[in-house]
Amino acid sequence: MAESFTDLSTNTNYSTIRDEHEVVKITEKNVKVGDIGKIVTGEVNSQEIEFSIPRYYDNVDLLNKKFQILYQTKGGVFKADAINIAYNDREIRFNWLMNEDATMYPGKITAVVQIEGEDEQGNDYVFKTMNFSVNIEDALNEYGTEGVYKTWATDIESRIENLEKNNSPSTASEAFIGTMEEYNTAYSSGDIPNGMFVTITDI
Repeated sequence: MAESFTDLSTNTNYSTIRDEHEVVKITEKNVKVGDIGKIVTGEVNSQEIEFSIPRYYDNVDLLNKKFQILYQTKGGVFKADAINIAYNDREIRFNWLMNEDATMYPGKITAVVQIEGEDEQGNDYVFKTMNFSVNIEDALNEYGTEGVYKTWATDIESRIENLEKNNSPSTASEAFIGTMEEYNTAYSSGDIPNGMFVTITDI
């Protein structure tokens, strides 16, 4: 009979999300990724990976420490807090709920499990596993013209870049320098577009 687990009440729980795939076992800092199912680009908080680790490592109780997943994609390095942490006398289980940062790009992403806290003397304690890989399958998504996944943040960044490009006085056609009379003439002719840098020389 399987030993029951106790949920940590202080941790965020997604009780409706329970993955039907294999539990990923962590043994001697090695992470054995088996059948975790398919994860595709653009999925947000709909896929999770469940991990299992012995509760004690080198006589240190890993319970009551912070469980995190540190991972690297083409977009950078990110950190996610584990959810649904549960434990018994011998084992701790926790889940990585994958958000848009993890599923933004197709291909292999590299990750480690990181456990932080204090040891019994009150000193900083950090436990890390060896690197492991998770594959993100390609799928149709709302991508921009340069192949960047469109979120509200990347959309704003793109707009700012366009404004900076349009307002840059890098060429004579992107800036006006002249007298007020010359400016009025150019403006009336439609030669002064919005965003153009204007320098009036007779003020």
